[in-house]
Amino acid sequence: MKDCVLIKDLFPLYKEELLREEAAKILKVHFKECENCRKGYERYCKKEQEKEEIIRKKQEEKDRGFLKLLRSYRKIFRFLVGTLAILTVTLSTLLFLFAALVINGGWAKRSKDIADYPEILTKEQNMRTGFFVFPKTLGEEIVDSTFDYYYKDTLFDPTISVFLQVTYKKEGYEAEVKRLEEVKKTQSGEVKLLLRDDGENYPYSAYIAVENHNYSYEYALLSGKHQITYIYTLHVPREKIKFDTKYLPSDYMTEEGRAFGSGYSIYRANKGESVISYDYNREE
Repeated sequence: MKDCVLIKDLFPLYKEELLREEAAKILKVHFKECENCRKGYERYCKKEQEKEEIIRKKQEEKDRGFLKLLRSYRKIFRFLVGTLAILTVTLSTLLFLFAALVINGGWAKRSKDIADYPEILTKEQNMRTGFFVFPKTLGEEIVDSTFDYYYKDTLFDPTISVFLQVTYKKEGYEAEVKRLEEVKKTQSGEVKLLLRDDGENYPYSAYIAVENHNYSYEYALLSGKHQITYIYTLHVPREKIKFDTKYLPSDYMTEEGRAFGSGYSIYRANKGESVISYDYNREE
């Protein structure tokens, strides 16, 4: 019995093969001779196996929980990365659009409604002109009219195109031609008039307030029987003109007109050798 008690104490070491070789042989011989110890060892091994199985299952559950948590973290990470990428693209797009709006001036204003004409002459800002060749009002002396207005406030200077074509009654036409003949502007003691062109550079006889000056033109054409066509452009190249280009002068936007201060402008005043100013107020 004493041997059996000692043998039971050695079950764990025997199972784990931690006994010396001589002691292990003694246990093997004893198991052959003692059925109780042999069955006791089998029960011990079974219990240990059950314990190991329980531990293994718990570990598997922990591992599954960890993997599930890891997958959740991965999903969250992918979501965050995707969201960050979308936000980055969106922000980049917004910054690009903002820069484009700042540089290009946002959406352009466009009108073909003749009812908008008086407001454009009086209320639009930064037009860089006094609209001297244009009539201030359109009254009952008008038979027909065509109007096209384009404005885009770009980063440094606006892009502007104003086209007004009016067919007058005879008396109205004669009065308007007389007005154009008498348009003047006093600049630094100098009386400046509209330039005249009798079809050399312009397609029709023209009265010119601005010609090839700082990327701008302003003139009136006697374009038909009792018809006058009024045009103002600023920073509009020929290929982007909104109206029929047949109304443009032959040297429209030549290189000479791209230099600052070149060409002619009735609005320009020299106040010394290097001082240039512009007065857009209309003289009555």
